[in-house]
Amino acid sequence: MLNLEYFIFSGSRQNTCSSITGSLTVPTQVLILQATLEVPFVPALENSQSTEYQELATTVIGFYDVIFSSRYGLLFERTEVRSFSRREEGTAVEVALIFNGTSSETLPSTDDVAETLIRAVTDPDSTLTTQFNVTVVVDSIRVLTPTPTTPEVPVTGSPLPAATTTVPTQVLILQATLEVPFVPALENSQSTEYQELATTVIGFCDVIFSIRYGILFERTEVRSFSRREEGTAVEVALIFNGTSSETLPSTDDVAETLIRAVTDPDSTLTTQFNVTVVVDSIRVLTPTPTTPEVPVTGSPLPAATTTVPTQVLILQTTLEVPFVPALENSQSTEYQELATTVIGFCDVIFSIRYGILFERTEVRSFSRREEGTAVEVALIFNGTSSETLPSTDDVAETLIRAVTDPDSTLTTQFNVTVVVDSIRVLTPTSTTGSPLPAATTTVPTQVLILQTTLEVPFVPALENSQSTEYQVLATTVVGFYDVIFRIRYGILFERTEVRSFSRREEGTAVEVALIFNGTRSETLPARTMSRRP
Repeated sequence: MLNLEYFIFSGSRQNTCSSITGSLTVPTQVLILQATLEVPFVPALENSQSTEYQELATTVIGFYDVIFSSRYGLLFERTEVRSFSRREEGTAVEVALIFNGTSSETLPSTDDVAETLIRAVTDPDSTLTTQFNVTVVVDSIRVLTPTPTTPEVPVTGSPLPAATTTVPTQVLILQATLEVPFVPALENSQSTEYQELATTVIGFCDVIFSIRYGILFERTEVRSFSRREEGTAVEVALIFNGTSSETLPSTDDVAETLIRAVTDPDSTLTTQFNVTVVVDSIRVLTPTPTTPEVPVTGSPLPAATTTVPTQVLILQTTLEVPFVPALENSQSTEYQELATTVIGFCDVIFSIRYGILFERTEVRSFSRREEGTAVEVALIFNGTSSETLPSTDDVAETLIRAVTDPDSTLTTQFNVTVVVDSIRVLTPTSTTGSPLPAATTTVPTQVLILQTTLEVPFVPALENSQSTEYQVLATTVVGFYDVIFRIRYGILFERTEVRSFSRREEGTAVEVALIFNGTRSETLPARTMSRRP
């Protein structure tokens, strides 16, 4: 829901930082797990800075993360080791199991969590205990809600079913390709395939970077999976402890750490996790804004000229919508309304499939067909991206899957029925416009900046434009604004571009650029509207 208390139009935007070192307020739900491992206790395990502590903590975190991520999916967030202590059978460990406090799902019961661990360590078909070289004393397993007597629980030891903890973090982005066949389900963070591969990647990265950086390294968060020729590309956020006095490691050092780990002939990690990384694909980046700054000195850009490299495919299909002559007039209400629906529908489908490689949809024409109304659109891809333009077959198959998926609500939401047999995707030809596989088009544009706050819980992934969370919310915002401003301004309004998301007390602030058609004779709408309490 939009919070219109903060509704500002302006022609400039603030600069954004190229790295993240902010304080993130994360609602969390915590359960305490205590168990004894058949590992000889040594005094060094009482010192969280020691090698012995770090190595055993890394093993425990990886072991529990795999078990509880598999069981609870995105509801489970991470494991934090609290302490080791001596027991007759070996070494007792106490961990905090951190659940996602923003989820609508209920915190699992202590009995359910205990039973999950018991099943995992007693399952004769499981290889987990062998992979992690961990043996748990089953009778020692206890799961508790935090109480004033439980050590090291933040926020004055109060029970934390939904406690809020403030954690300064430092983030680096790791991109790599895995030799894992890509399947479309990996684009859905709720799917079993996504969950299983994410769990493997998190465990794998957590082990490598915890060993290398100790308590400076906090955790791994999977941002997205996408298709590559060699297999599946993964982007993760490596979260470091912002309270540490140690310096954030360089991107080169992090990349080199991963390269050494996956090429070490004596390491068993790749075997344990069944992961093969394409070494040449490894990239480590500092988070940066990917959208261009709007020049501050060009304030509302009344007729700014921007050169945009684009890649174009032509999509033709027929909709089960009665054709009316007004659809041949691009200025008519009928044309505008149907074009808005088609653009929103296509933008959702192709943004989810291709991420930031896909830029926007442009309606070219409507025409009469026996089944209803034929539509021709241009699918505009980002010509600056290093990714290859998708094939016409892949684009067609993407649309076919979307409109025939019995579990999808898209056709209902947009009230669109597509005649599946009519779907055609072509490269531009002399009959559809000049060939534009990588054409550079100069487009006069007029830009206004819209800032507002959404009543949507902010998550750190919204600071990364390649994350699933960013893509999903950006797609929603673009579709929402496109409908509103096309209805109001017709073909004078061209499109919405999301610039950034950021944290606000009420939820998530969004800044977008509203792009108007600079070739039109109509005046740019006023920008002086603002409303504050």
